[in-house]
Amino acid sequence: MQKKIIFLAAILAIVLLSGCTEPSRCGDGICDENEQLNPELCPQDCPAEAGIQPYYIAIHCEPAGLNQANYQILKDYIESANAYNIKLTLMFSDTWASYIAASPQRMAELREWERQGHEIAGHHHSIYHGYWDGYTNYTWEEARAKRIEIRGRAEPYLGTLDDFMEKLKQINSGMNSGCMNEEDTMKAIPNEIIYDTCSGFYNFGEPARKYYAGDPELARNEYVTTGIVNGIERKWLTHGQITSVEKQQAVKEIFETANSGTLGAVVHASGNSSQNLLLLDFLDFLHEKDPQGEKSMTLTEIIESGKLPEQNIGRFCGESLC
Repeated sequence: MQKKIIFLAAILAIVLLSGCTEPSRCGDGICDENEQLNPELCPQDCPAEAGIQPYYIAIHCEPAGLNQANYQILKDYIESANAYNIKLTLMFSDTWASYIAASPQRMAELREWERQGHEIAGHHHSIYHGYWDGYTNYTWEEARAKRIEIRGRAEPYLGTLDDFMEKLKQINSGMNSGCMNEEDTMKAIPNEIIYDTCSGFYNFGEPARKYYAGDPELARNEYVTTGIVNGIERKWLTHGQITSVEKQQAVKEIFETANSGTLGAVVHASGNSSQNLLLLDFLDFLHEKDPQGEKSMTLTEIIESGKLPEQNIGRFCGESLC
């Protein structure tokens, strides 16, 4: 008798569990994960947000681009963004972090930027970049050989990624986001960085597709890419470059026509006057589409908001992440 009761209880549990996990159907008012990933399947369950989709704007503050003039350009960017209630994700290299930390006035300005809603993030150039910032977890011999292969010479070695993070922590002790230039090797991402924009993979369509860094389509984020690196879960978005007239126009078209997901754009804080004008023009464009800045978010805000489903690429690539 006892065995029969146990058997019946097991059958009942299976029935209940199967009912709980049954996929939602189109028209039931539930926007499930499959429908989020494929919004055209059931637009009545996953209606598009009116107007422009939620977006973030990243500013790369380059390792070789630090001087007083470029710092003033960054301040001008922030002032223009504030006028439109647009948040920026400010990605600082080690040199920028040290420059800001060396001045109480600049540190006070940074704290004010945080108070205004801007994100303080990091930016790293790996040994595969055109300009290496000097930090790596490769041995000096490995790094030197790769730099000579790529550039014909090797920049000075400055330390490990732990040393790099100590520089960044001068301005944000809880630094956990940025662009770490890990497109060519996940060995470029420090353990502290869990939210990033430079995975090397598109965030729409089939997961685990390698991207071309200059592709405007990187402005599209239909899901958050996730994966495990060094035993730590990481989450990635992408951003489209607005660093030339052609790229900016292409990204604008994506921002105008996207009816799902979230969007991202990136530019540099540099003495390149054309890039400066392109960002200011892009801010004007965003203000026209989003007058109150209500759709403006930071990198971390989008990832943590739950607005996007997640796609783990480990199942496609294994621990190496392709």
